[in-house]
Amino acid sequence: MSAVADEIEVKVLYLEGETLRVFRGVLVEEDEIFVSLKRRDGVVRISKNHIIKIDQRGEEGP
Repeated sequence: MSAVADEIEVKVLYLEGETLRVFRGVLVEEDEIFVSLKRRDGVVRISKNHIIKIDQRGEEGP
């Protein structure tokens, strides 16, 4: 497992069944299988097999 040194806020677009969902949070850990995001309600782990796109804050513009 590799921990992420800086707190990087990201937006993750992923599939949950046939539904597209988006989570925003701070990227805290990433390994070969999962990405972990820290949010107000706790830490969420998302399988990389379901992730479509990860955007870092500021990449999209206003």
